[in-house]
Amino acid sequence: MRMALSTLRLSIYRALAGVAWMAAALAGVTGASGANAKTALRAEVNPNTGVYTLQSISPAWTFTGSVPAPVQALHRTTGKDRIGAYRQVRFDWLYKGKLVSGAIRTYRTVPVAQFILTFQQATAHPQIPFPDFTSEPHGLHILSYRNNSFAPPQFSAGQSGTPWLLFDNHYNAAIISPARHFTIMTMRGNGISHTLVRLNQNVAAVGAKFQIRSIMVITHGINHAYDVWGPALTSLGGKTRPSNEAAPVLRYLGYWTDNGATYYYHFKPKLGYAGTILAEKRHLRARHIPIHYLELDSWWYRKDSTNYLGKKARPMLPKYEHQDWAKFGGVTHYTASRHLFPKGLEAFDRQAGMPLVVHGRWISKKSPYHKRYKIIGIAPVDLRYWNHIATYLHDNGVETYLQDWQSTIARYSDFFSNVTAGHDFYHNMAKGMAAHGITVMYCMPLPCELLESSELNNVLATRVSNDIFIRPRFYACLFTSRLAGALGLWPWDDVCMSWRTDNVLLQNLSAGVVGFGDPIGKENRTNLMRTCRSDGVLIKPDVPIVPIDRAYLDGALHVHAPVIARTYTHQDGVKTAYVFAFAPRPQDKKAVTFSAHDIGLKGAMYVYNYFTGASARLSAGQKFTGALGADNAAYYVCASPGAAGIAFMGQRGKFVGTGRARIPSLANLPGALMASVAFAPGEDVVTLHGFAPYKPTVTVHGGMAGAVMYNRAAQHFVVRVSPSITAPMREIDGSVVKEVDVVFSRAK
Repeated sequence: MRMALSTLRLSIYRALAGVAWMAAALAGVTGASGANAKTALRAEVNPNTGVYTLQSISPAWTFTGSVPAPVQALHRTTGKDRIGAYRQVRFDWLYKGKLVSGAIRTYRTVPVAQFILTFQQATAHPQIPFPDFTSEPHGLHILSYRNNSFAPPQFSAGQSGTPWLLFDNHYNAAIISPARHFTIMTMRGNGISHTLVRLNQNVAAVGAKFQIRSIMVITHGINHAYDVWGPALTSLGGKTRPSNEAAPVLRYLGYWTDNGATYYYHFKPKLGYAGTILAEKRHLRARHIPIHYLELDSWWYRKDSTNYLGKKARPMLPKYEHQDWAKFGGVTHYTASRHLFPKGLEAFDRQAGMPLVVHGRWISKKSPYHKRYKIIGIAPVDLRYWNHIATYLHDNGVETYLQDWQSTIARYSDFFSNVTAGHDFYHNMAKGMAAHGITVMYCMPLPCELLESSELNNVLATRVSNDIFIRPRFYACLFTSRLAGALGLWPWDDVCMSWRTDNVLLQNLSAGVVGFGDPIGKENRTNLMRTCRSDGVLIKPDVPIVPIDRAYLDGALHVHAPVIARTYTHQDGVKTAYVFAFAPRPQDKKAVTFSAHDIGLKGAMYVYNYFTGASARLSAGQKFTGALGADNAAYYVCASPGAAGIAFMGQRGKFVGTGRARIPSLANLPGALMASVAFAPGEDVVTLHGFAPYKPTVTVHGGMAGAVMYNRAAQHFVVRVSPSITAPMREIDGSVVKEVDVVFSRAK
């Protein structure tokens, strides 16, 4: 559990601040937890006509559909499920002589509706659409996710198991998606005048009491709609959403060997493959680049020469085609190749001395696993298989399993028509790994496979861009990160070379995985250390970076403009926004414009250009306008001044200066701002900065401060802070740090 630094001192400061401050805080809590009738949706069913409607108040939208009339029964009930308290209307009708039941649940405190279709009897060809909206609000745009690897975005209706975002020019938004049996569900229609959810057409039959569900959110704000839809879906699935420090792969800087990395099917012959990776690790340690895990990609295990179609595939390295690790095909035995690891993976793990993240792909059609376990197509769906694999990985120092080639596995393993295949593959994988303390990452997923993770606790992260994270991937990466983040998955942008500053920056802003794959001696230490403390703990935002609402409208209207994306940290009511803007194409290179509201802040704000050092103070409601840099990108740190007029930017030089690994606690107090600062072992100074209309006085508890440097014209202050020998030691998420409190105030 994360410990608030100097909780006692913070409590004392608040007590001294007076009753008025506490009253305001309590009023905010009460308002946040209370029911808001304006947000609740309303469902109605006409028993005579079979017409049903779903209505919202803000926005004033109505969606209308129908079932064969007249309905046989109609019941209104109330209840409570994992989303919350609901009102439900339930009704029956006949489908090809078979009794089916429909139910619409609307919730009291959130703008969510759930649609439940139950086949009361075994039914052949059960493609009943429910909901099936044939009347929708006017002027809607649509975004969905293509049924391809990595679920890339598209401003059109995807005819597959993808969520649909429907929105208008005022950022009113609805999201509708399947809520169960994701691989056999599909969306159909155009999203503008017709929207429906049903089983895939290749599902031949379902048994009695088989149930499908879908979920819909209607609210104002595109990002807000995702922030409601995703937690509602994971609540229904029973998923505990993981923190972005839930495993070493999320908590620390790491070294990767996947496609695009230097040592992807490449190594120094004199050292051997394992020796090359260990030499890289020793070199990084000597350069004080603090990695804490190694990723081993598909080169590490035994494969054959047949691809997922069962046809002969060319080897990755013809020079070594006689060796099982260099083949392109499916898994024959999921164990380390003896050609590369003659003493086994465990010996390599002991030499590495740090956790491993390992890659996995499909099962070869010639693998002996077919005789031992249930395998459908190229997908192992047998829990016994996953327990066997997880035992091996656990015993060899593996912390995270990366399942790759998911879209291929789905297509060649009957996931879209077999009612249980996709479910069993993903659920048994997660269950087997969880039983051995191993977390899971996804790679090359389809949209429906991302949705499947909403029911799986130990699935932590997913790739959101195609192989090799370079500039052309930025656009899709940001929009797909919106989907992943909504589902509680931490985005992985993919490996990059550390000299690509914008790429390392975006990895850091993803709030998920940060990993690089440079050759020995070519690492850019400056960029890498901008992402983490000296002990390798990542300093990152609270949520993944995602496009602002306006970027969706620009995309739908084909407006050529820079894409603006934002993330933030939010500690005790103090919010700091991090804004990245870039031009996807040369013709998009125009001015960057945004307001505090656009990036989730309120009132006045200071905007600081991270790379140029330029700054601006904007009054409430005023828009910021700036130019893109020479690389057609720009990066800003933005904060609103509190009651004391101080806008805190955190540690100078870090991409995310207020990340919780460095600033675990931050609070505005009457006449002051208080920040706690965490120092990793060996760190003896941290430079803090911010903005204020006066030169602040700095008081440090548990340490000392240097002279405050103040630029009156820019209202910018800088101060160096150090811990004392007696500074309190605290354990925060497994790391022991020294922690000091720094108070900024006006001189008396």
